[in-house]
Amino acid sequence: MTLADIQRVWHDVLHPHVATVRAAPQGMSPQTRGESLPRSARWRLMVARVHAEPGFMTLRAVRVKGRLVDFAWDYASANAMRLLNHGGTELRGMRLREVLGPEAHQPALFDQYRRVVEHGARQAILQVHVVNGVNDTYRHDAARLGDGVAVTLTNLSAVRRERALQFEFAARHGVTSSG
Repeated sequence: MTLADIQRVWHDVLHPHVATVRAAPQGMSPQTRGESLPRSARWRLMVARVHAEPGFMTLRAVRVKGRLVDFAWDYASANAMRLLNHGGTELRGMRLREVLGPEAHQPALFDQYRRVVEHGARQAILQVHVVNGVNDTYRHDAARLGDGVAVTLTNLSAVRRERALQFEFAARHGVTSSG
């Protein structure tokens, strides 16, 4: 699987409505770009935006005597690794059950991915994960990709926090929110 294949799946299959992030046009005023915000406010907005970005990963089915028993990572974006709380750890080749361990949400994810592979229908589930002591709701959106799945992982709680922060700063500083 090439990077172009992964990008095609991301844009065409999972998120055809997601626009790519573009730099602000040069002619925009500093007020519109948010440069008039205090540095700490811009930093908080930037951090919130980074945490709200979805991750993308592909996993292939692991079969024993034709029976699907696990999934192994083929690819995980930096955001996916961050959302999975694996920092710089390379996930390629690692098994889903090994990485997630005996956590309560592991069987639901395995079942979701198995159903997607077996039935071919795209499926999304919501789950609460505890990361760094915070309970956040994540959306696992999976589509079949050969004998495996392509998954978009989104921290919906982080998305809500980012939007709330944008509105707060827009109201406080009279700045139009972008994105």
